[in-house]
Amino acid sequence: MSIEADPTPHAFDKADQAPERLTEMFVGGQEKRIQLGQCPAERAVFRKLHGVASARLVMEKNIPAKLKVGVFAHDSLDAWVRFSSDTTPTSPDLGSTVGIGIKLFGVPGPKALGDEGDTADFIMQNFPIFFVDNAKEMVEFTYAGTVLKDYPGYLKKHPKTHDILNRMGDKVEGSVLTTQ
Repeated sequence: MSIEADPTPHAFDKADQAPERLTEMFVGGQEKRIQLGQCPAERAVFRKLHGVASARLVMEKNIPAKLKVGVFAHDSLDAWVRFSSDTTPTSPDLGSTVGIGIKLFGVPGPKALGDEGDTADFIMQNFPIFFVDNAKEMVEFTYAGTVLKDYPGYLKKHPKTHDILNRMGDKVEGSVLTTQ
């Protein structure tokens, strides 16, 4: 006899709760790693660090006034840039995606989850689309893999996501520093 598990957490009963569920799974997971003594605590995704650089983001001078909002309202901002790949720290990069995270400093105001702060983040990877379309699908995907330990079952029911992930894995890069 087989029991088919619900791919969505029981606490997830409204579409507008997706950000909170993602915070529980990703931030909560980091807190658990810290409590268990992992030092440094390993990230949930893009775990393989290739390098970090201090930077300054300088805005194009000729941006139309109507587009000078948020981070683009500043002349320049201090930043940290993190180069990484979405694989374990000791695995080769072949078949993984690579990414760049840019943390900007000096950007006051409310953040996506409602908190106040003075940073903003750009998170980029070397593929033109993300493998799910929204936060709810990301919750379902993450829950299926990390809680139910059944990525194959989830992907069988979601062929579009499966196809995108396969195409992401097929892309070969020479280096995280030379990718687009």
